[in-house]
Amino acid sequence: MKNTTNYWDILDKCSSIAKERGEDYGDVCSNFKDICDIHYAMWGENIDMQHVAKVFVSTKVSRNKTKDKSDNGLDHINYMAILQYFKDNNIL
Repeated sequence: MKNTTNYWDILDKCSSIAKERGEDYGDVCSNFKDICDIHYAMWGENIDMQHVAKVFVSTKVSRNKTKDKSDNGLDHINYMAILQYFKDNNIL
């Protein structure tokens, strides 16, 4: 990643990544709901979309322990933003 002059440059990059992922994978709520449904079909366990976001955050923290890559931090920020969006809107 290039050097940044302000922390909001990082937030701008996160926003760009989020928009790109939305174009690639569609609406985050639909995508996370699909993940919940697939999890149930495979394992017979109900999980909610907040749980999925928490697992993705945990995955990024774990991966960063193994190899400190800048995209892990950016993805971490985006998954935290998704989790906060779900919480703010009472989306399970």
